[in-house]
Amino acid sequence: MQNFLDGARNIKGATHNDYAFVGFHDRFVEGEYLTVFGKPLSSMGFARWASLKQPDNAGGNENCGSIHRNGGLKDIPCPWKLPFFCEKKTW
Repeated sequence: MQNFLDGARNIKGATHNDYAFVGFHDRFVEGEYLTVFGKPLSSMGFARWASLKQPDNAGGNENCGSIHRNGGLKDIPCPWKLPFFCEKKTW
């Protein structure tokens, strides 16, 4: 994780250098985080937030999920330009 986000420091136009998008959101119901597959985030076995103040929905518009360089999760605005992780099925 650390190495990936270190590389993100060089992404031109990135909104923030300490985060990367990961596949979860609470766009339908505030505070109910779902994965891109529609499963509750809590069912995925990982729910360590980046700080005790997270998630905070700062400004009322943090509906997308990210991972911080410290390995914890954070809610962030969906329009931010960030690197992202995606899932690829193996053959």
